[in-house]
Amino acid sequence: MCDCSPQSMDLKTPRNVYLTAFYKRSFAHHTVKNRMPVILTQVIDGLARNKEEIANAHGEEGQNDLKSVIGELSKLKYEIQTNKSLRKIVSDAPDVKFYNDYITGQSDKDGNVTFFSVIWLLSECYMYRRIREAFEVTNTLKNYDPFLKQKRDSHFQALPVMAKLAQYLIEVLEKSDEPKKEDFIHLLKINLWGNKCDLSLSNGEMTSNTDDLFNLESLEPNILCDHSEKVWMAGFWCTIIGDYRYRVGQFWL
Repeated sequence: MCDCSPQSMDLKTPRNVYLTAFYKRSFAHHTVKNRMPVILTQVIDGLARNKEEIANAHGEEGQNDLKSVIGELSKLKYEIQTNKSLRKIVSDAPDVKFYNDYITGQSDKDGNVTFFSVIWLLSECYMYRRIREAFEVTNTLKNYDPFLKQKRDSHFQALPVMAKLAQYLIEVLEKSDEPKKEDFIHLLKINLWGNKCDLSLSNGEMTSNTDDLFNLESLEPNILCDHSEKVWMAGFWCTIIGDYRYRVGQFWL
């Protein structure tokens, strides 16, 4: 695996600079160097485990398509690990123009556009788009979702959490006809920390521990900037103004 030292600096990302894997002390660097190859490895392993199911569903052509997809994903993993240039995506889908135009624009501006030099958002999105491309070009696996099992398992495992949250919301609504600021902010932060369950951040590992989502005090120190009060006030005044306009409109009718 390439350490990509010539293309990276052992620094935190400076202020007012786009997040890229160029700075080693950044989550962007960790993502490109570690998370993205792991995600691809898991996809490849999952396809290998499902080869019999794919063969039974699509026959010999499906087997050949599967080999092609695994080969493309293995190549993509190597490109990331060795910091290769981003090539243009080959597809007739309308979203491809955005990727390819951006790659061309950055190439004209900065020269060589690689996984560690380009903006992190593009680098990670590009990986997922290349995964999609690998399936798109096949005849039998065009609509195959390599993340489907993870998403389904995560959904069913999260059902108790959903039920608990729904019950909490019912209790909040039954307490009062008017929404309370404390309840609103609590729900807002539950929404924020729901990102802890993001499968891409946990490398596909699911967690059934829901305590953090309802005991938010321990997570408060991790919030860099909290404008919850301002969000509440914005919504509050929008409600007041909207109600006033409705009443005035009713009067004139």
